Amino acid sequence: MSGGLRASDSQAIQGADPDLETLRDPGDLGLAFANERIELPLGVNLRIPGGPLGGKRLSLEGIWTVHEETDGPVLANDWGFRVGFQSALGIPGISGIGGLWPF
Repeated sequence: MSGGLRASDSQAIQGADPDLETLRDPGDLGLAFANERIELPLGVNLRIPGGPLGGKRLSLEGIWTVHEETDGPVLANDWGFRVGFQSALGIPGISGIGGLWPF
């Protein structure tokens, strides 16, 4: 099992480029908005015990946004999902970090 807390805070770009026509498309103003977000990721790592994929890991993580504040019309993140596949390099003479890890 894994969990965590992710926080991000981005500020709006100050100034303007007179060559940009920002009145026709609100998407042109995407970098002009500030954003504050706190996410709660929860996940699990599954180690594959045998077969051709033996020793590899499959990770599944759900990400929920618990707080989001923007100062403009941008799309919000309610939730997300991440799937990962991990493999370690086998270096002779090295067994994890100090030999403490079981993989």
